[in-house]
Amino acid sequence: MKDPRLILPALLLVLCTASAQTYVVDVTNGPGTNFTSIATAVAAVPDGATLLVRPGTYDAFEIVAKSLTVIGGNGVLVESQAAQSIRIADLAAHQSVALRRMSWTRMLYPGRLDCEDCAGTVLLDACIVDSTVAYFAGALSVQSCDRVFVRQCRIRPGNISYPTVTAVQSNVALVDCRLGNPIHVVDQTGGRVHVTDCLLTHNGFGANGMIEMDGGELVIAGDTTINATTFPSVNPFPAVHGSGTVTVDPSTTLVSISSTPYTAGITLVNRVVPRLDAATQTRGGTATSTLTVPGGSTGFLSVGFAATPYFVSATPDPIWLEPGAALQVTGSAPSVTGSYAVPNAVWVIGVQVAWQGAVLDASGAIALSNPNAYVHF
Repeated sequence: MKDPRLILPALLLVLCTASAQTYVVDVTNGPGTNFTSIATAVAAVPDGATLLVRPGTYDAFEIVAKSLTVIGGNGVLVESQAAQSIRIADLAAHQSVALRRMSWTRMLYPGRLDCEDCAGTVLLDACIVDSTVAYFAGALSVQSCDRVFVRQCRIRPGNISYPTVTAVQSNVALVDCRLGNPIHVVDQTGGRVHVTDCLLTHNGFGANGMIEMDGGELVIAGDTTINATTFPSVNPFPAVHGSGTVTVDPSTTLVSISSTPYTAGITLVNRVVPRLDAATQTRGGTATSTLTVPGGSTGFLSVGFAATPYFVSATPDPIWLEPGAALQVTGSAPSVTGSYAVPNAVWVIGVQVAWQGAVLDASGAIALSNPNAYVHF
């Protein structure tokens, strides 16, 4: 059998060598610049290209029905005059968009990054959107999208504005994020939102709960903390308010939350949800992923490319990987770790990779981990 550690690099090579093209965007028009505007670059470059954006402030842009990777340097800010700072829309199932190290805002009011009607993958990786980069900062809105990954992002809209994350009839995976808001931190309508190793904070003003739900499934796991630091005059309020199904892993921590953390309309499920962490180094380095495995269980760690989440009968959680993903490693408690060498080649820039794990316990029950995805840079 072929060594599974060699499968993913081979897949990356087949997938990307024919189409990898990179372009430099620099608002100051420094040496090697191809475009001075992100919007102009998005319109001009071919499907599947990568934009390397140098530090500076840029006008709003939108990516519509096109695969594209936009990788920012330190200090890239997208500032708009309208509510919509960045728009990603109408991706076909085979298309994908990744934004790395981008910030967005709106003049005199928080802006938004809007993802709309996407059947393909959207990945937001290491984006910082808070007062450290712009006073008003911005929020994230996802509507009718099949798979959106938000990884290692810090998002806190300034002033009283939109919910930090709005998810409408969409599948959204939030991993290792810091999310804050003076109103709802997450506003979910239908769909599925999976929260892993996140910190959700709130100052206790103007909300029924930290998370507002109107149907759908919410998973809270991976040592997530929900902290509603309240004003002295405000009574503690629930972690989740509304209606829908909420699965809570025992590692979840609630701070300054009402004694009834989940309101009457919430169907609560308490169970262990395996945690998966993943990270990549620059070209020539190593990509790794670690799956937590409880005692007496066996862990299976797989790597591949993201797909629309789908269910199989053996587990209550969906699979987020395309069929044919490589089973990278198998092991026992306390964790299993897999890795692969990142090819030291230009074509690897912009390639998205996804991981997910499964845990088989002694009774034969299978639990799937959160999905985790990143973009090579």
